[in-house]
Amino acid sequence: MSDTNQSAVTRSQLHSLPFSAALALNRKNAALAIGISTVTLDRLVARGIIRANRACRRPLFSTRELERFLDLYTVSGASIGGIVR
Repeated sequence: MSDTNQSAVTRSQLHSLPFSAALALNRKNAALAIGISTVTLDRLVARGIIRANRACRRPLFSTRELERFLDLYTVSGASIGGIVR
């Protein structure tokens, strides 16, 4: 899954995904839910931008944490990458 070809899922779309009833998602579904690759998700976790729940053997990502990330890092549509549109 390429980061450049995959657009981010909006908050309202996050709730309409097939696994939207889950309180937490595994690594693959969490990355899919916010429109990034699992490698990018791993980088965000390593930088402390997204927090994983490690209560289980594998990391779980709460839907609340994914929504927090989307809300906090949403870019205005007016300027993306320094280009004003």
